Amino acid sequence: MGSNSLETKEVILAIVWMGIGIIVAIESYKLNIGSALSPDAGLFPFLLGIILILLSSFSLFKNLKIKGKRDNKENVWARINFWALGMVVFIQLLYGFMIEIVGFSLITFFCLFLLFKFAGSVEVVRALIFTFITVISSYILFVIILRIELPSFPWYIFF
Repeated sequence: MGSNSLETKEVILAIVWMGIGIIVAIESYKLNIGSALSPDAGLFPFLLGIILILLSSFSLFKNLKIKGKRDNKENVWARINFWALGMVVFIQLLYGFMIEIVGFSLITFFCLFLLFKFAGSVEVVRALIFTFITVISSYILFVIILRIELPSFPWYIFF
């Protein structure tokens, strides 16, 4: 399979995902999105639809821009780091199983640090900074602004 057919498939796939994003955004808007302080049922799917549109647009324009520039027939599987992929899957499973037991802040900090460090190949100090900023901003957004109750650390086990 040549790189031209791969790029053509990527362009078609980007258009399909853009169409799905448009449909999701339109249908979720019909559910009433509310406001930032008083979100309704359509807000989250609407935002996801917009993100899907933006990401697929980026992919579409990137593939249209580089179409025809690549002449080498590179194996797609050769570029995949399976160790990093396995770590990401393991960390996500760990997060899903441990969030109720350990609490949002602690497990989110631990898993994000591992993701930044191992899957993202970020230095330790930068990984800690990015993790801290992400956890704090997530806590402020969900708990303080949106008033969503997140799982907390079970402090009662120490008393």
